[in-house]
Amino acid sequence: MNNSKRLSDEECQNIRDQLFLKLNSDEAPFALNKDEEKFGPDDWAWLFLRMNKNYQFAYTNHPKAINEFKILEFVHEKDLCNIHADLDERCRRSFGLAAWLDYAQPILPELKNEDDSWFAPLKAAIPEDHSRRTVSKEIYIRPLGPQSRKLDRHPYHLIEETPFGYRIRGLPSTSGHGIRAERGCIAFAVDCSVPPSGQITTLKKIAHKIRSILMDSNELTDTELNETMILEIKSSEDFNYMNFKIAGGAEDIVRDYEMVWRAVYLNVLGPITLQIEKILGEVKDVYQELQDDGFAKPSSLLRFKYNLDSSKDLDGLSRNGGNYLKCLVLIAQLHNRGFGDNQIAQIFGLCSATGKYKNAWQQQLHRKIDEYIDEAKDMINGGYRLLIQAQKPDKNQS
Repeated sequence: MNNSKRLSDEECQNIRDQLFLKLNSDEAPFALNKDEEKFGPDDWAWLFLRMNKNYQFAYTNHPKAINEFKILEFVHEKDLCNIHADLDERCRRSFGLAAWLDYAQPILPELKNEDDSWFAPLKAAIPEDHSRRTVSKEIYIRPLGPQSRKLDRHPYHLIEETPFGYRIRGLPSTSGHGIRAERGCIAFAVDCSVPPSGQITTLKKIAHKIRSILMDSNELTDTELNETMILEIKSSEDFNYMNFKIAGGAEDIVRDYEMVWRAVYLNVLGPITLQIEKILGEVKDVYQELQDDGFAKPSSLLRFKYNLDSSKDLDGLSRNGGNYLKCLVLIAQLHNRGFGDNQIAQIFGLCSATGKYKNAWQQQLHRKIDEYIDEAKDMINGGYRLLIQAQKPDKNQS
């Protein structure tokens, strides 16, 4: 393809009709439509991952299951033709995706459980469990058999990991064990070498589920219960027996991964939101400290931008053209098809045939297309993970 020739108006329109996400008005072509406004981190992450060449190759060559019906526990039957179980856990380990999904699928299929996630492996918090000895990328399946008295004291030991999230199967008998407040105490390990928001979001959902079960068992809530605590793994008797073999963002100098994990505690019978906010603030501080000390890889999402950079026009108003991620997705799609910078600008309608720009942001974007191509490649080749880990985009950071 000649990526320098000017395209005809008809060619431009045909190309626009094939874009993953539809352009809007000339004033803001990357503004989100009503459906796109509902996109969460999972949806945006998938839009980038589906363009990953390694994922495309792996999807095409992954082992196929004879019987896929186990997937029906998580997704609706109408979507099964595009979804395959992750038999050897390569999808989970290599891409952070719960199951193989056809990369021709533009939008993530709906999951039956609203708390489940296609990218659950990237935001898994580790519940305390004295039968568990290793934390790795593989799904942990608790051995069958009677639980010890220590385990019986804690309701969260009936949390079970699935490819798409966690299930709570009920509460054990606790007669004769501990004081009443212990029923609501939960402990999880959080990987602080990556942005921790995704893991804390998972923890919050689990906390609410356990709270609901406890209240159904006639346990009483108490606004005075605020038992948050954050410990290093070696200082926590609930996790210091585990061998941590993973850390999503640890630098090469880290030899013992447990140093970048933290044990976090809260009481689900107390004010959950207040406790979660406190925990999130503290583990974010730990994450920042690990980066400052060279133990965790720097994150480009610490100052994540929701919209493109604004520029002031002659009328004194600032305009930006719309959503940053939507722009990256479309630039990546066009670049992968072999279009050059000027052709991409032409398809987006940034300038006229005589090279004039209606708004300042259009000229700024045209100049930065090469930079945005690089940023889009970063997102496709693994940066999408940060969207899940940091739970971005956040409309409050526009």
